[in-house]
Amino acid sequence: MQQTIDKSKTLDYTEIIFLSKGLGYNGVLINGMKNGVGFLTDAAGNVMNGAWVLDDFICGKIELVNGEIVEGAFRNGLLDGLGYRKYFINQDDFITEIGFYSKGKLLSGTKKSDRMSYEGNFVDGKLNGPGKVYGNNKLFLEGTFEKNELFGEGKIFHDGFLCEQGEYKNNLLHGHGKVFNWDGSISEGLYINGQLTSSKMEV
Repeated sequence: MQQTIDKSKTLDYTEIIFLSKGLGYNGVLINGMKNGVGFLTDAAGNVMNGAWVLDDFICGKIELVNGEIVEGAFRNGLLDGLGYRKYFINQDDFITEIGFYSKGKLLSGTKKSDRMSYEGNFVDGKLNGPGKVYGNNKLFLEGTFEKNELFGEGKIFHDGFLCEQGEYKNNLLHGHGKVFNWDGSISEGLYINGQLTSSKMEV
């Protein structure tokens, strides 16, 4: 049964509003609205723990029943500012994001899966602009990206060693580039879609 709130009170006070057994809000209320630190469990079992202003959750941690965790500064229910997010892409694998958010979307920071890590600026969850990609904690790609692929000046590494550098399009050398061969030679020249069209060989 919902408790009666004395709306004439102007000082902060702690109130528990029970939605049903085990669910509800426990925190600071002012004139019946959540203001200050509070803890909310909704009817679905999602948990919000943090600070509120005029019933708006502005910072703290949200734990959803599907295992997703969202933590940081919020505006209109979405991450806005510095934040952290962890969410599952299937039963066993998950993604973690940490950085600066706007309207719930990561703009800059780091995005990690089990084997891959992306650092830089993001548009719709994909690298756009200067960035780096790591595979198994080793640098794999570095340069300018468009939708997670090298597009412009960049470098490709293998086991931490530089193996390509130059101008790229869709992760393929496209323009002037160099390939560092395993025998120590360098294949330098004009590349089109990853294929060398004119070259000079350096040893």
